[in-house]
Amino acid sequence: MTPPLGDALPKGIRARVLVCFFLSGARTMKMFRGILGLLAFLALLCPAHAAEIPYIHWPTVIQRGQELYQAGRYREAEAIFQEALQVVERNRPDHPNVAVTLNYLSQVYRAQGRLAEAEQAARRALEIQGRSLERTHPEVSVSLNNLAEIYRAQGKNADAEALAKQALELQEKPWGGESPQAAVSLNNLAGANLAQGRLAEAEQLAKQAISLNERLFGINHIESATTIAILAQVYQAQGRSAEAEATYKQALAIQESSLGSNHPAIADTLEKLAGLYKKLGRLRDAEQLEARVKNIREK
Repeated sequence: MTPPLGDALPKGIRARVLVCFFLSGARTMKMFRGILGLLAFLALLCPAHAAEIPYIHWPTVIQRGQELYQAGRYREAEAIFQEALQVVERNRPDHPNVAVTLNYLSQVYRAQGRLAEAEQAARRALEIQGRSLERTHPEVSVSLNNLAEIYRAQGKNADAEALAKQALELQEKPWGGESPQAAVSLNNLAGANLAQGRLAEAEQLAKQAISLNERLFGINHIESATTIAILAQVYQAQGRSAEAEATYKQALAIQESSLGSNHPAIADTLEKLAGLYKKLGRLRDAEQLEARVKNIREK
């Protein structure tokens, strides 16, 4: 049952309005009836309207968080994504945009090595999408890939491989496997196969991911750098040291061109190349790279 208009107002305001009403004449009575109706309407409208206002700002907040993440400013990005999460889950905790935000937050945690928190956020994102979207929706592949990357970082390579395969399958029907998420899936599959010693499969998958990224984004795009580094690891594991060195340097050149010389992601590639130099007995070259890694990570 809808309450009388006056009941929609706070008690203190309602009392003052009624005092004015009884002290006024017939002409004033009509005026206060109009005011009372207007105030009641605003009292009912404003909470609902205010609840929608934050959604307007959510894409802007997310964009700012992405910029900070891409710049390697992970702590600042984390704070921004936390703010975005509070905004979007305020009234609808199962909204698909909550899952989107959780995936971004999970990536920030993973970049900082906080893998337990990253896994928790990624799992929650996948659960929300399971309730708010069809399980076969292409957007679910983002959460599957995200969780697969976390599993790879945790050494759970069989689990990572299974999730990456699911994500790739979801990209086949709508995009024919020609999508950025399909490239991410191929990258995850290459990394998981490398870790499990299946070097021929890892090489093939890495080359597929690089080729797909080149078709989507162009040659030497930053999206290819991670997979190129995986391909270098494959070459290293196969004993193809010259190719491994050249491929690591290719990945570094792309990263430095896109991210600058002091981005945290570059430290990972430098560290892998330093490991190759150590195996080749090039200790001075390895020490120089390790000093640069230390300098980047201390900033």
